Amino acid sequence: MLEKILKQNFIACEKSSLRFAFTLLELLVAISVLSILLAILLQIVQSTTNLWRGAENKIDAYREARAAMQVVCSDLKNVVPSANPDFFRTNLTNSPNIGFLSLKPISAQDTHASKSDICSIGYFLAYNNKSPVAGNAGRQSYNLYRCFVESNDTFERLKNNAPEVLNLDPARFEILARNVIYFKVTCFTTNGSGFKNWIPSTENSTPNLVEIKITSINNERTMRFGARNSESEWLAFQKDTNSPDYLKNTKTFCTRVKLPTM
Repeated sequence: MLEKILKQNFIACEKSSLRFAFTLLELLVAISVLSILLAILLQIVQSTTNLWRGAENKIDAYREARAAMQVVCSDLKNVVPSANPDFFRTNLTNSPNIGFLSLKPISAQDTHASKSDICSIGYFLAYNNKSPVAGNAGRQSYNLYRCFVESNDTFERLKNNAPEVLNLDPARFEILARNVIYFKVTCFTTNGSGFKNWIPSTENSTPNLVEIKITSINNERTMRFGARNSESEWLAFQKDTNSPDYLKNTKTFCTRVKLPTM
């Protein structure tokens, strides 16, 4: 009797184990479903990584443009008002550009040997004009450059030949912001009831208001340009400002600065 009971229990356990076992087909289906889920997960991770990388590239490029805008505004707010139209110019050799005299404290100048605060400052946009400070090395691109001439040199120029004070030395130009594809300075003067475009003259040697526009392109897009070192691609990109590619990969910053008056 005991042997019969044990035999029946063994058969029941064997049937129970067979009932809960996986067949080969079930294993294949499970592996296929798992593979699909892993593929979807990897795609989500890759998309998230690409979005994060794109956002970081934009942040880096736009951060430089914002910083450049602050520097330009700071320089313009301290413009030296003068009756001499040669002390504020928008027709320098490199174009588009601007050059002027600005008051900068000695602590903001390159050397502490400076004896005054009147400095010469200029800005221009250029391609394939790398920073001399960097040894003319690096990827070619359009950049916003700043030239800063300390007060001692500026004073000597003022003393010797005032009209030549804003003939800025190219060796002093340094990159202020990389990957800037548009830089425009529009000057205005008051006419009693509003503003009109500024025309330099002895009576209006310095504008009353300056509008600054800087358009920056994100690093990911410029790397594709820089890999081929083709200025023509940059120019084609600059012209088509309504294209989805341009709108997606650029950002324009604009501000207006009221200049000091005499």
